[in-house]
Amino acid sequence: MIFLKFLSLKIFLLLDNHQVENDFDKRIIDYSSSKDIDMDSYNLFFKSVNNNSLKQLKEEKTPEEMLTIINAGSMKNNIFHFNNAGALFFAKNINKFNIPHEIKMAKFKNGTRADIIDRKNSYNTLIDLMEDVRLFFSRNTKTSSVVVGMDRIDLNEYPFEVVREAIVNAVAHRDYKINSSPITFYICMIIG
Repeated sequence: MIFLKFLSLKIFLLLDNHQVENDFDKRIIDYSSSKDIDMDSYNLFFKSVNNNSLKQLKEEKTPEEMLTIINAGSMKNNIFHFNNAGALFFAKNINKFNIPHEIKMAKFKNGTRADIIDRKNSYNTLIDLMEDVRLFFSRNTKTSSVVVGMDRIDLNEYPFEVVREAIVNAVAHRDYKINSSPITFYICMIIG
């Protein structure tokens, strides 16, 4: 849940008018509608957001109104339309809008890209992409434990907080106007 709160704060800042400086982010997708809203991502976002007034407002407003309030889209002729940033976070099918957003993850043996141990390509909403990264990371790194007094402390092979920050920054600061290579995340396992 801490991971989701951190991510929802980054998303909220990205969607906030004062933070969005890029015309691409604000560009309205005219052929989108409320039928494109992924309610799981929508609910997960508002469950994890650390803003009680927004949570209260969510109980009183429609999803279309809430997404307009957080600058994920706008109403035009009584029809909700995503902007590009909103589609990345809340659309059921981002591929429909032709916005590059893939994250490739791989774990290699002996530091070479020839020996793939595990891999995953994710094309989900950015909220789900981050969860995919967390699960891939958990599945492919070791955790040990030490006992200190009466407490057990888990020690990760790599600090996940650092990986999370790197991935969130890559996602938040990527230039989505450029249809370029996906964000890639590698774990190398050196077998001696």
